[in-house]
This record gives sequence, C-alpha cells and structure tokens, in this order.
Amino acid sequence: MRFILAFAAFATAAQAEIVGESVSLDLDKDGTAETFWLENNGDGTVNLRARDTGYGDFTVEDIAWIGGPGQIPILGQSPAGSLTVTAMNIGIGRNRWESMITIAYRRDRYRVVGLSYGFYDSLDLDSNGTCDLNLLTGRGVVVENEVQRDITAPIPALPVFAWTERMPIFEFCFGRDD
Repeated sequence: MRFILAFAAFATAAQAEIVGESVSLDLDKDGTAETFWLENNGDGTVNLRARDTGYGDFTVEDIAWIGGPGQIPILGQSPAGSLTVTAMNIGIGRNRWESMITIAYRRDRYRVVGLSYGFYDSLDLDSNGTCDLNLLTGRGVVVENEVQRDITAPIPALPVFAWTERMPIFEFCFGRDD
C-alpha cells in the first residue's frame, strides 16, 4: 500500500512539472497581464495554463507534444504581441520539424489565430518546407523545396480550447499526412 501511495504522489508531481519559462502578456487588453505557462502531463503532451485572465484561470489540455532533449515546447511572444506555443523535434532522427501556434484574444475569446510549420531532412537538405497560415484572414503561404505557393487556410481561428497537439498541422499545410 505504501508503494501505491508513493507512486501516486510521484505521478501527481510529474503531472504538475512546469516546462520552460512563463510568459506574461495582456492579450485581452484589460490592463492586467495574463500569465501563461506549460505543464508536463507525463503522457507526452503539455497543458497550457493561464492566470489573471479577467475571466478566471484556465487550462488547455494537450496543447503541444513534448519529448526528450531537442523536443521540449516553449512559449514566446510574436512580433504582434500574441502568445506563441512552439513544439519541435530538432534533436533526434533525420526528420526535423518545428510547429508554432499563435494565440490572440479575438471576438471575446482566446483563439488560435496562426499556424507555422517547418521541416527538413537532416540527411537530404533539399527536402524541406515551411508553412505560415493566418487563420483570421484564411490565407497562407507554403514553401516546399524552394517552390512557393499561396493556399487557403483549411480551418478558421478556433477557440484555444478546441486545439490539441493532435491537430494535423502538416496536413493543413502540405495536403498530405507524412
């Protein structure tokens, strides 16, 4: 019984592990900066947590994937002042990638308003691509192996609670599931 209780305490502590640095931004423009941070679920994903939103604290479960070294998600700020959540695999295997969602406060909700994705093959540097989608305008640009094309964003600016790490960003951008 003591082993089970000790394991339960360890599992709870692992679930609450904070990943990276927190970010404070006033996305809802109410005069008070919200604080955002990532917590490791212990199941290969992280939750986005927010405090001081003016609407109460919230948690968005499974917002991004997390792995080992070179695979740890980070929070940041876009040039326009929005929150970014970047997941990546830049350290393991030949298929390297980085995906970023941009979160802003629009139409009375925190929404995923932008998607960016980049990939390259570390053994075949001619195999690469980038994609930037503006979900507010519905437009995007894809560059794959140095060929650029404009695309229509396949989804609207979703409320952040509708987002999970299982969203097929690569397919949204490149039209296939690699």
